[in-house]
Amino acid sequence: MRQDVTVDVLKIDTNHTPLAGYIIKASPGAGNFFASPVEITTGDDGMAVFTLTPGLWDFIEIAPAGSKVAPVSPANGAQSLDVTAPGPHNIRFKNRVYGGAGCIEVYKRDVPPDGSGQQPTGLSGWHVYVSRSDGTKQAEGNTDATGKIVFNNLPFGPYTVHESLPAGEWEAAAAANYSVSLDNTACVVVEFSNRQVEPAFCIVGRKVDANGLVGLPGWNITAKPTVPTGYEPGAATTDGLGYFRIDFPTNDYRIPNSEYTVCETAVDGWLAHTATCQKVRLPSIPGTCVRTGFDFENQQVGHTESKSSTLATSCDYTVKAGDQLYKIGRDHNRTAKQMRDANPSIRNPNLIHVGQKICIP
Repeated sequence: MRQDVTVDVLKIDTNHTPLAGYIIKASPGAGNFFASPVEITTGDDGMAVFTLTPGLWDFIEIAPAGSKVAPVSPANGAQSLDVTAPGPHNIRFKNRVYGGAGCIEVYKRDVPPDGSGQQPTGLSGWHVYVSRSDGTKQAEGNTDATGKIVFNNLPFGPYTVHESLPAGEWEAAAAANYSVSLDNTACVVVEFSNRQVEPAFCIVGRKVDANGLVGLPGWNITAKPTVPTGYEPGAATTDGLGYFRIDFPTNDYRIPNSEYTVCETAVDGWLAHTATCQKVRLPSIPGTCVRTGFDFENQQVGHTESKSSTLATSCDYTVKAGDQLYKIGRDHNRTAKQMRDANPSIRNPNLIHVGQKICIP
């Protein structure tokens, strides 16, 4: 009478992740005359446990239908074992898996204010996308009513998961993107945490050189309330492209619909081509930036004046219906350049309005 012996067979991929659903077949080897073949399918732990009689046994692996795999160890996907009592014996099959499909499960959370005692809740309708390692999009979509979205059937490999933030309304309370790697069928979970940003008021504008209308960096811009008791923000400095932004707080009752005088600070060696101050009115409801009515424009002393110095200029022509800047110039025997130089605040010669005053050199 022969004793039964336990043989544990483990099936894994190249990342040592257990592989379920693979058939392991044990067949009697040379000289093992009184045994029959046995087939066992690996479970979620990648294991197939055999109870075999002593003797030589040949083991092979059979991949699930539709799987794309290549043997790694053993290289031919087969191995033999002399099963001897008392056991148990342990052998392993290792494969490289190609073309497998995994998934990414994304949750989008609204983080409550500190001290509120509330738990984060899901944010619906938020755009999330998954990119490949070269930056191209693999999948995208919007979160459901619970703040969840699942991307299924993603080929195994590395990905980056991104959230899209509405400008100025929300900020990331954690990372705004996560790198993940899919190498099995289990879903990888990614959670984005966001915090709401209170909307505010702001004034934006630009400072340019009359020579080519190139932005001028480093210029000081101020905003003073028309009403002396109004809120006075700090000065702003133009950036590398000449743009500036003046921000206001959200908790000051003096700000909504207030009028401000926005001014450039004079700099030695520069001549103003436009008014150095202009009035701007903030909206009644926060969340929208107000743009100045025109760009502040200056010309460096010593550079050629852009406005003709051979013609006197009158700025009392009133625009009528159907007028265009260049048409007005033709009617007065003036070139398009002369009209542009005489009216530097007009950026689009087709955008002038009835009643507007135009300068004619």
